[in-house]
Amino acid sequence: MYIKEQIEGIFLPHLQNNINFILNDKKIKTGKLLLVSHKGPYVSFVLNINKAVKNYEIPYPFLIEKISNDSSIIFDYSIETLSNNNYNTLKLLDAFEVNKTSKFYNKILKIQYN
Repeated sequence: MYIKEQIEGIFLPHLQNNINFILNDKKIKTGKLLLVSHKGPYVSFVLNINKAVKNYEIPYPFLIEKISNDSSIIFDYSIETLSNNNYNTLKLLDAFEVNKTSKFYNKILKIQYN
């Protein structure tokens, strides 16, 4: 299954529901989900936030996991997931010197829905 179909399959049942974006246990965005789509290397969420429609784009994760008993979806951006826990690959990734990183780099994003 392509990631586009996976994203749509996960989020389409939750349209018009409130969702919270939680990055490392800190809520970074909340709103009513109006639409979800892909836009290049990003997942685009159209949210109703305080009666204003806003677009929120986040990069595709390395792994998507749906947690049904918690009503949440996990977007995993960890380098361990990217490397498939391969020690040599992890060492190579750690050797890169990066001047600027995304706020999602090597973190877990939890998307909760009601």
